[in-house]
Amino acid sequence: MMLNLKQVLLRESEISSSTQRHPLSKITATRAQLLCWPVSTLFLLAILPASVNLPPVNPVLGPRAVAQHYRDHYQGFRAGVAFVHLSAVFYPFYAIAVSTVLSHIPNVNPVLVMAQAAAGIAIGVTFMTLGVLFGTITFRLDRDPPLIQLISDLAWLYFTLLSAMLIVQNILVGILIHSDCRQRPILPVWLAWAHWSTPVGCIGIWVTHCFQRGPFAWNGGLSFWSPVVGYIAQALVNTVLFWIAAGEIEEVSN
Repeated sequence: MMLNLKQVLLRESEISSSTQRHPLSKITATRAQLLCWPVSTLFLLAILPASVNLPPVNPVLGPRAVAQHYRDHYQGFRAGVAFVHLSAVFYPFYAIAVSTVLSHIPNVNPVLVMAQAAAGIAIGVTFMTLGVLFGTITFRLDRDPPLIQLISDLAWLYFTLLSAMLIVQNILVGILIHSDCRQRPILPVWLAWAHWSTPVGCIGIWVTHCFQRGPFAWNGGLSFWSPVVGYIAQALVNTVLFWIAAGEIEEVSN
């Protein structure tokens, strides 16, 4: 009888240990944070089709035409503003995950690692400010058309010129990746050069405020389409490569 009781208790102990919930591993948390950039990108760009602004409203339109455009599509625009704010929430977590991965580089500069994360947080604040500007456009559609046009100009110029902190973050990530001098670095060296070349692809946005027509206008090829396509491509490539790197870090730590 005692032997059977011991066998039952032993079996229950084995079942309990096999079903015990394990804490969230570091690799799972880091990879979940890395996915925040693609999610943030989807939310950030969702305002464009939702508000019929793909491409953005033409900067050559007069005040009445601009005001009418927002009155015709205000519901989608207001929904898009919520998407932009969600984008601001997700992006900083991606930057924190990048710092987590890069902090495993031997003799890495901790100041640069923290600066990269800080740049990501600043980008999140930038996205949030963009949402406020977009929300102001349709907050009072009974305003005079010239005033609506003024707010619209401010919002779209901000949308195209907000890449300053993105460029800073790209430069920092490139420096950190390139600092890994091991024979088998945590990330490929070419990714560092890709981050450093990003500002070249965004060169058109620096003169957006000088043009209302052509490729340098805020709806043009060099100021809108090229940066948007590059941003999406970089989000996908970075997520995949940092995802792989996070797994390799976990294997080494185990």
